[in-house]
Amino acid sequence: MKLIKRLTALLLPLLMTPVFGFLIAESYLNFGGGEKDLLVLIPWILWSLLFLTSGLALWRSTISFKVWLLKSALYSILVLLVIWLSLLIYSIVAT
Repeated sequence: MKLIKRLTALLLPLLMTPVFGFLIAESYLNFGGGEKDLLVLIPWILWSLLFLTSGLALWRSTISFKVWLLKSALYSILVLLVIWLSLLIYSIVAT
């Protein structure tokens, strides 16, 4: 049961990506950007992959499910922020 719960928690964000893509493409989710709203999926997919890899990296730890889930989410957010800041600094320096 523990295995199924952790696998579901790890794969759910990645499996929800096509659903969000459909909802955005059909304008059920509207962020006011028109077709540019689909660009929201890029950080979502990246975060989902980072969440999956950080969750797999923390799999063998003996921490509880809630702490494991929180650490996986925080690690993936931190890495996504570092990537975003490095791209921002690169774009400022390059111009």
